[in-house]
Amino acid sequence: MKRTLLLALPVFALGGLAFWKAKGPAPIPVQTAAVRLGRVEETVSSTRAGTLKARIRTVLGAQAAGRVLDLCLREGSRAKQGEVICLLEDAEPKALLAQAEA
Repeated sequence: MKRTLLLALPVFALGGLAFWKAKGPAPIPVQTAAVRLGRVEETVSSTRAGTLKARIRTVLGAQAAGRVLDLCLREGSRAKQGEVICLLEDAEPKALLAQAEA
């Protein structure tokens, strides 16, 4: 009797362990959809503030200081080489030039 019990106990323990491992955790329900092209109709917003880094950073500076009369480009628009970005008031430089020529 003892010998049968000593043999049966490990067999039942291994069988119970195998059953418990095979059963595993309960599956998690998920929703799936087929992949297709189309418009994004939902937006995801974050309540945490993020940081954006520019891919290219440019520092602009004028050779002469002055009051800006007109901005020829909007913020964020692309400028071509040699394109006028803004017009500066030129009354003071003209007066200095006239004085130097006199």
